[in-house]
Amino acid sequence: MSSGPTVIDLPEATVDGQTTKYSILSLSEINTLISDLPLILYPDTYTRDAATKGKVYTLANFQEDQKTNYGPWVDVDPSTSSEYLNYYYKTQNYTQSGNLNTGTSTYSFTIDKINKNLIIATNFIPYHNTGKYPMPKTSQCYPYDPNQGTTQAQNVVMTLPLNPVYSDSPSSTKLGIQGYCFDNAAFYMALDGDGHDAVSLRCLDSYWGHPQEEGIYHHHTTPFAIIDSIIDTKVRVVGFALDGFPIVSAYLVERDDGSFSPLSTNDLDECHGLKKNISFVFQGETLTYSYFYVTSLDFPYWISAFRGSVIGTYTNN
Repeated sequence: MSSGPTVIDLPEATVDGQTTKYSILSLSEINTLISDLPLILYPDTYTRDAATKGKVYTLANFQEDQKTNYGPWVDVDPSTSSEYLNYYYKTQNYTQSGNLNTGTSTYSFTIDKINKNLIIATNFIPYHNTGKYPMPKTSQCYPYDPNQGTTQAQNVVMTLPLNPVYSDSPSSTKLGIQGYCFDNAAFYMALDGDGHDAVSLRCLDSYWGHPQEEGIYHHHTTPFAIIDSIIDTKVRVVGFALDGFPIVSAYLVERDDGSFSPLSTNDLDECHGLKKNISFVFQGETLTYSYFYVTSLDFPYWISAFRGSVIGTYTNN
């Protein structure tokens, strides 16, 4: 678990029905929650039929590699032959180390009220240093994920709906860029190019990111490091999905018995979000939405299908 600094002052949002009480999970409590998560293995990670809670809805063509070389952070219960992800052990012992400065971050946000678009121009160089990629053969992670990508500056322009419209018929996700994270990195869906759970099985750096073969540094879920490795009742916006709806980090809700716990996949809809009003200040403007995606600690972590009726576009020159 990273204890890295906050990268950016994230917008704090107001959500309909959210408690005004404050609660926070300690680092040890978070570690307990994620220390033995059930591991979802290919091909149960996705569906091609329709948006389904707990699976990624995608029409992507995967390489469909039947992965058998799992890292030592995967525990097997011999009585049930079930696999469990010891994510705390993974982050403590199999995080790709390094303190690599990959360059200068450039970005701009334009709220185009005339054409009703949010335009994000970015080079996808994160604000923070990253792990060492290409991964050296001496890395403890190399036998399990010998990533030879190198973070390289991009020239991406994303055009998102400024006023996204909720749809009862979700759209499928794709491989590649699915959203923008406020540490100036890309958001990808939870799966890698083989259809596997990338968060669980890939060796990521302390910001839960890594580059792909074309040099795009990206996350498959919200990195804890940009929220100071805490989970509390504050709702923090960490970026935007391609359909224009905002993405928030994991946060606590008050349960019927008065206890507090983070939202999980069971609490969310088939797209991994909530149909509630949310508002926050961004670029000096108060933005209000009827829906938002929520980061959870369990698979598929964030967006599993697009809820918006219009999917934004991006170019990379």
